[in-house]
Amino acid sequence: MIMFMQIVVLMALLSRMLTWQSAMTGLGVTLSVIPLSIIVGRWQTRIRLRVVQRTDARVKLTGEVLSGTHESVFHVSYTDKCSKV
Repeated sequence: MIMFMQIVVLMALLSRMLTWQSAMTGLGVTLSVIPLSIIVGRWQTRIRLRVVQRTDARVKLTGEVLSGTHESVFHVSYTDKCSKV
């Protein structure tokens, strides 16, 4: 309701400053861009979701590699200590 009132007030002000044809042209362009904005927003959401999934996979793999490295270092140091005893 508030947005509709804002549009009416802005159209009245534009009509007084310019002509009503210019005000209607501006309104038409503004209203025609709204669907384009929605489409671009959905497209960006899909791309961002793919990027996040790939980043998660990369972080998971890095964690597994570091965990495996830690385990192998622990195993080597443990076997060295046991062989000295």
